[in-house]
Amino acid sequence: MIEIISIITIGLGIGGTILLAFKLFRKTPPRYIVPLSAGLAMIVFTIWNEYAWFPRTVDQLPSDVIVVKELPASSILFPWTLIVPSVESFIIMDTLKVQRHKTHTDFVMVETGIVSRYSPNKAGLHMFNCALGTRADIGPGTNFDKNGMPIEVTWFKADKEGLMYIRACSQP
Repeated sequence: MIEIISIITIGLGIGGTILLAFKLFRKTPPRYIVPLSAGLAMIVFTIWNEYAWFPRTVDQLPSDVIVVKELPASSILFPWTLIVPSVESFIIMDTLKVQRHKTHTDFVMVETGIVSRYSPNKAGLHMFNCALGTRADIGPGTNFDKNGMPIEVTWFKADKEGLMYIRACSQP
């Protein structure tokens, strides 16, 4: 909602400024110049806002939270994103909340989150088996045995080149 208000404000501001400039010089503007300049300003602002969201959001994260993956997106509604996709969501990892298992030291639990521009943010837990290069998603219904190991989880092959795996498995 704030984006629409900002876009309309930019359009009215630029259109009004152009109209005021013509009035100050006592000229009559061509009929197309005010709506054209207002529309162009709104498009430029929309494009800038689309690409500036990700770096602005990352700058607000605490220093212990890192971006482990960007999730770019394209849309026909924003045709410029078909050429250069914009980041509409990304995955973060809290490096202070990495927990290595006390007895099974190859197992590491990490807390992650998906930060999205147009939908609510989501939190998640993942367990890595650093020795085998596998990962399991830990949900609210996950049960653990007496040793603190998850029971009946599906293990996936982890991306060993991914920043999440590297940071999780390199933590002491």
